Amino acid sequence: MISKIIYIHEAFYRKHRDMGVEVFRKKGYEIELWSTVKIKYKDKLEIPTDNTEDRVMYFRSHLRLVREIFRQDWGHTIAFFTTTPHRGGIEDFVRIMIGSAGGRYCNFIYEIAPIGECVRNKSKDFKQRLLYFFNQYKLKIYQTLIKNFFRPIYCFVPTYQATKHLLTDWEKEVVVEVHNKDYDEYLSNNFEEKKENYILFIDSDMVNPEDFRKSNTLGIYPDKDIYYGNMKRAFKRLEDYYGMPIYIAAHPKSEYTGEEFGKRKIFYYQTCKLVQNAELVLSHASVAFNFIVLYKKPYIFLVDRYIKRHMVWRYLTLPLIKELRAITYDFGTDMEPWKYINEPNKNLDAYFKKYIKHTKDNGKLFYEIVEERIRQI
Repeated sequence: MISKIIYIHEAFYRKHRDMGVEVFRKKGYEIELWSTVKIKYKDKLEIPTDNTEDRVMYFRSHLRLVREIFRQDWGHTIAFFTTTPHRGGIEDFVRIMIGSAGGRYCNFIYEIAPIGECVRNKSKDFKQRLLYFFNQYKLKIYQTLIKNFFRPIYCFVPTYQATKHLLTDWEKEVVVEVHNKDYDEYLSNNFEEKKENYILFIDSDMVNPEDFRKSNTLGIYPDKDIYYGNMKRAFKRLEDYYGMPIYIAAHPKSEYTGEEFGKRKIFYYQTCKLVQNAELVLSHASVAFNFIVLYKKPYIFLVDRYIKRHMVWRYLTLPLIKELRAITYDFGTDMEPWKYINEPNKNLDAYFKKYIKHTKDNGKLFYEIVEERIRQI
């Protein structure tokens, strides 16, 4: 019988409860949080000291990680991997070590959105090209070992239709369809009477260099003041036109001082409720777009010339626009934003079935479905 769950993730931010930590703890499971970020990125990334309420085990070496794996009582322990699409790196190494120690694990995709192909220019540097071929060779070895000896027990995904292109053949054999984790928050959200009218901006933390550093790509903006300046001008136009304030639903990784968006109200971890009561929602490409779909809100899609020149356009923004057949507003121009509103339509219904919920477990939360399966192990 499973009594302990080890979450294995890159970095655990304050809202780690999204991954079911609090749910399983209340059900009596012992929980540990293991981070591989120090091994994967060395000293490239800074880890916020207040990134989670729980103690996280940050492993700095493969040796310490392996020692900890072999110390576990795997007869009563299971590992949850929250980085399913990551192949050939530290995640696969850990899967193999857990299997070698007699352990079992599950793979998770918690949320999914339309994703395009990420195309990078081939490096002309000999060392970079050599590293690329080494990583491809390592990927092949890792995946062969996992396929033949160390397969997952289950692979939990929001909808199979939207995630099948991310899964290996052996993961497809053990897929359990649940739903997008944002649907949990939607089900659990208690209606609150609206106190005032407002427009909501769902922040994507577009000028944070950490994510771009992780993927070895340049940031979107040469100067963050360009982004904030254009956003504040667009906000001012909308506020003057509609006569209501704009609130900011901050990205959980952001660390705003309150000045970035012109002293407008900034809220953390309240996106669901804020979308529910908003008159209009503004957004870049974001998985939090799910709340716009769930509450069927009118929205404006914000883009500019910097976003269109960056890989984020082809990888995230353009696929979402095509899926929704949405029109976009260039917030770097003097165009009138209220002329670019997308009203709720049948495209949102199709998006809901493909990316948010396509399971028959009506009313059950994501982790209730997961726990039912875990009890069967």
